[in-house]
Amino acid sequence: SSRNSCAGGIIGRMDFGAVLRCTASGRILAGSDAGGIAGKSGGTLKSCMARARVEAESRCGGIAGTAHNIADCLALPELSGEASFCGAIAGAADGEIGNNYYSGPEYGGVDGASFSGRAERVEYAELLERSGNAELFKTVTVEFIKDGEIFSAVMLPYGGSISAPPTVEDADGRHWRWDAFEADNIQTDLRVEGRYVSPVYVLSSGEELPLVLVEGSFESSSSVAVTPFEPDLNALGIKPNRLLSASAVSVEGYENGLTVHLREAKNGVLYTEGADGAFRKTDYTRDGSYIVFPLANGARYVYAVSPRSVLPYILFGCAALAVLALAVILSVRASRRKKARAK
Repeated sequence: SSRNSCAGGIIGRMDFGAVLRCTASGRILAGSDAGGIAGKSGGTLKSCMARARVEAESRCGGIAGTAHNIADCLALPELSGEASFCGAIAGAADGEIGNNYYSGPEYGGVDGASFSGRAERVEYAELLERSGNAELFKTVTVEFIKDGEIFSAVMLPYGGSISAPPTVEDADGRHWRWDAFEADNIQTDLRVEGRYVSPVYVLSSGEELPLVLVEGSFESSSSVAVTPFEPDLNALGIKPNRLLSASAVSVEGYENGLTVHLREAKNGVLYTEGADGAFRKTDYTRDGSYIVFPLANGARYVYAVSPRSVLPYILFGCAALAVLALAVILSVRASRRKKARAK
């Protein structure tokens, strides 16, 4: 890397002379004039091969940032997309250019343009054949960077994939998060950085007065999805007019269970989905206008008005009958007393 200009895998700057049959790989960075083999060359680059990630604001190339003569070179580059004068072989060149080939994304051979037989794009298999099946083009490396240093490096076959990034332990209650990267069909070296992030403990479904709140320990980018569904009410013994709410609650990428706060003013009966897909009656607590209950991430719940008990009506009816019977008895006694007095 160069703070200002002229950084290359073999040379930074060469005003005259030649670089022959050299091979380079890695990451090349400069403000301007950065290349897989040479940052800036006034001489000749011949029979060189480079597989590099090259980053520069201006004059950025898979073989050279700025070059004079380039011949018989092969490149498999990854270039910074916003650089001016950018090419898979050279960002800029003013000499003899011939028999150079590259593969990978279509950057153009020299300054964004490809030239048949001079700076030409070919398929990966042909590039590999032209290189003599060079190991340089058969593998890629993914580096995971923590605190400016390589935490883990994974070598893969060209076009390979990473199933999961390395795990970094939590620190001071914070989670480590790697920057997003394309983990499938990796065709260039990658450098993945990351950082510790403070967890978020409550997620909202987003309404002004949230329908659902979930408790857990989430990443700052996490969000909760509440997806309504139509439950089998007959199986649960619920009449359609008694259903209050039925939804699935999920937080993508979260592996633990959730504590759900569901906004429901009415008291009712709650059913939650188990791992076997069956719904079971579940106890809940109340926190103001919310009911609170545990739920597996991604599982569903059903909440309905409780069936009214007939017991209060039976007791009320019995009491009424008792009062009526007592009234009849008292009336009969009063009538007998009147008759006795009349005699």
